[in-house]
Amino acid sequence: MQRNFYKTCFELYESHGNFVNHIHKGEGAPDEPFLAVAFGKYKIEPFRIRNEKNEAWMISTINSKAHRFDPRHNDSFLVKGNHDTYPTICHFIDLRPHEEYQRLADFFMNESNQAK
Repeated sequence: MQRNFYKTCFELYESHGNFVNHIHKGEGAPDEPFLAVAFGKYKIEPFRIRNEKNEAWMISTINSKAHRFDPRHNDSFLVKGNHDTYPTICHFIDLRPHEEYQRLADFFMNESNQAK
């Protein structure tokens, strides 16, 4: 399903373009609307920000102290406040940390291109 999920996001971008260009000061397409539509399409249910195992649906990287993301092994980790969290999705505020964002963006673009 992971491959289909991101393929759907990419197809939405290709078919609708940057239809919400006011987000992110109009500098590139935001990912949130495409992710939200794909979540709905695949009926992915949200849950509390952090559960008893510190697993989370989405956490932003703002003010995070450390992070590790390995999408090939479905592994994500970041320290937020005094909590180790294991989010499904990280929201990279202002695309920071830039190097990590770019590494992940390249990975998902490559996966999307291979799924075509």
